[in-house]
Amino acid sequence: MLNPGSKGWVNKYLSMVRKGDIRLQYNLECGTTGENKAHMLLGGTGIIFGVYSHFIFIQPTKEDKWTKHEQLKVLYLESLLFVYTEFKNTTEIDTELFSSTLTDFFEAGGSREVRGSWLDFLRFSKLNPLEEAINKRTQIPLSFDHKIWVSYLQNSLCFIDVLLFRIFLTGESDPGNLQKKRTIMSEAALQVIILASHADGFVATKERSLFDLFLASADFSEEERLHYITLFKSGASIEDIEPATAMPQMFKRYLLDLAIFTVWSDTDFSEKEYTFLQDLATYLNFSEDDLNESFSVVENFVLKNHDIIPYLKGGNSYDKVVSRLGNHWSKVILRNKDRLTKEIRESKELVELVRKSAVVELSGEEKEKVKSQFMDIIKSVPALAIFMLPGGAILLPLILKVIPTLIPSAFRDNEIDEDTARP
Repeated sequence: MLNPGSKGWVNKYLSMVRKGDIRLQYNLECGTTGENKAHMLLGGTGIIFGVYSHFIFIQPTKEDKWTKHEQLKVLYLESLLFVYTEFKNTTEIDTELFSSTLTDFFEAGGSREVRGSWLDFLRFSKLNPLEEAINKRTQIPLSFDHKIWVSYLQNSLCFIDVLLFRIFLTGESDPGNLQKKRTIMSEAALQVIILASHADGFVATKERSLFDLFLASADFSEEERLHYITLFKSGASIEDIEPATAMPQMFKRYLLDLAIFTVWSDTDFSEKEYTFLQDLATYLNFSEDDLNESFSVVENFVLKNHDIIPYLKGGNSYDKVVSRLGNHWSKVILRNKDRLTKEIRESKELVELVRKSAVVELSGEEKEKVKSQFMDIIKSVPALAIFMLPGGAILLPLILKVIPTLIPSAFRDNEIDEDTARP
């Protein structure tokens, strides 16, 4: 049994990988590849927001009673391991080489806390420094005055380490610049949160709380911290994140995710905020489909976790979250109605079932047919990737009820076909 609260847990995890008790395989229904695959997979785990939702590889047992921080530590290690397997393009890895590479990464670009204490734990076994580094990188720096967040000490910016590890593996950057890159990335993340918080002209309490938590997670000096507190009050501009545009594509995707996440922190979503997100996506050189993929990742995470994450909790019932998500994706379907109509026209059975669902309750078998056929169709519409993610199908009943109104041509065409076919 793995116990991430005890010494030696990293060694135990890697030994379980060697023995085949943990298989480096994962499920991703949406069938994407490359960076989109990594984005979908990692976004669903919660690591992008410094929160545990589910693991990538390990399957915890009912006996595993892990704290939230212990869950995040394991997820953080798995995210780094996922990046490593993707870089090596194999799930058959040398765990000793992985641990050695990860140690080199932390030594080259560790935070101030990790670098300052590194010599203190070199006396431990080879893998213990990794445990110390992982423990520190997944916690808020202890120098921070926690106030509201006394019970929430997880580092919300720990995903930046995952991005930096990718850079480290490719050799695209001098290892000595990793800490500088971490600072630039952290600054850009905070600037995006500030922009998103001010997007509709009103800063909600939850948006401020989210900013406070991410600021606490940053490895900043007191002077830098005060600068961003002042900036939050005055607001920022998109041009403030210009240094980040030279960063890797996945980091820019991360910034877009953070902006959407901030907007969704109070589950209110205005047209002004959507316009801001479109402008940010354009600034970061993302298409409308890219923006909708980020919506898919973030909103699927919100759907599954809004009631357990401290800065998402309170005043928003599950039904309310689902309803607001349904409203948003109804609009996305409308914007993609031409592509969707073309696909639906080719499935008369689906058309008949959807028409029927608008009038009467479908049987269990009919609902499964609708789900299966609709899933096949939306594979050709990237904007609807949320329905392919685990848990995304919960929105199908809402969407299927509005399809006859949004794309009536698909239904009229079939009625014409039927009339024409009569003798």
